[in-house]
Amino acid sequence: MIKTMLDRTYLKFQHLSIDYFVLRIIEKYLSKLSNRNGIKLREKRLLLVKDKILKWKTCGRNLLISPFFYDDCLSKYLLNTASSFASKFDIENNYDEESYTNSIIILNGNDFSDKKKINKIFKMRKICKDTIFLTYLYDNHHLISHSILISSLSDIVVIAHPDFKNLIEAYAPIVLGPFPAPIQSWNLQELTQFQELIEKTNRSVSIGGMYYRYDDFLLRNEFIELIHKNYQEFKVGFTGENQTKSYHQKTSLEKMEEWTNFKTSLIVPVSDDLPIRFFDALITGSIPIVPKKLKNKIESLNTYEIIKSEIFWYDESNISNFNKVICSALKHFEDRGIDGIRLRSNWALKFQTKEVILSKVISSLETI
Repeated sequence: MIKTMLDRTYLKFQHLSIDYFVLRIIEKYLSKLSNRNGIKLREKRLLLVKDKILKWKTCGRNLLISPFFYDDCLSKYLLNTASSFASKFDIENNYDEESYTNSIIILNGNDFSDKKKINKIFKMRKICKDTIFLTYLYDNHHLISHSILISSLSDIVVIAHPDFKNLIEAYAPIVLGPFPAPIQSWNLQELTQFQELIEKTNRSVSIGGMYYRYDDFLLRNEFIELIHKNYQEFKVGFTGENQTKSYHQKTSLEKMEEWTNFKTSLIVPVSDDLPIRFFDALITGSIPIVPKKLKNKIESLNTYEIIKSEIFWYDESNISNFNKVICSALKHFEDRGIDGIRLRSNWALKFQTKEVILSKVISSLETI
């Protein structure tokens, strides 16, 4: 089944190549689920997952959360909104069927980042038959093969982007979303602590827009280089290779200080995706400068009307008006002042933190 839809090249996940043998393992696993009576494979898997969800609802609503998401703030939030027990799940630990019976394990695509982890999850699925594996895919808009692999090993897949949803549905029994990828840099407690910093109005007129150079994202690289060359006064570009810390190595406070240095933030997607940067800009009080090609996706957000005046649009195909767009956004920042910062930040705080999004994901299981 998988072989007919994927070529025999390596699966690329960031800088990692996953051998084709992984696909053969999954295909073998899927074939064991097939039914001689002619019931379609996906329909049978769907029935099995629905039965596991029913057991989860009636047996304690336990959640085990990947370190990618987990912190005490998230655990407490989910206990108050969607679960009776929420704890950290570490794929490196030993496991047994009893420990995870009637539980949901919440994973992220990063938990499938190498062969060792993939094999561990594969073996867990064979042993922990009443455990629900829920995976949140942040990169289903461009890591297609890897998304299919993950979907084949998951009971429930949550997609961050609408791209390739039909394809993913062919491999995962239940696909939820899209739920745009939530803010990862800060939890609710930290955002409350940083409120004074967020409300800072004395910021640079340069644009927040330093990016990593990824060889796979050629169009994005070219556009950033174009803006850097033609509008050097805005200081858009790539992070230096000699920097002492990458963004992900910085503390929550360091990240917040970096974001709140700017009145505006340039959003350059990988393809046509809605990046987390869009929400990072809003929650830190900055005005996002967004390509017009994302207008439909942003306007489709349920609460778009609240913040539509706080988003400024540029045309990737014609940057001659780029300076005008930035100047308009800077004027808007000054005109709206502290009220504008609070509107933008409160919107993201209410609708796009990981606590809020994961709670919505878990709550959506009630209708299954």
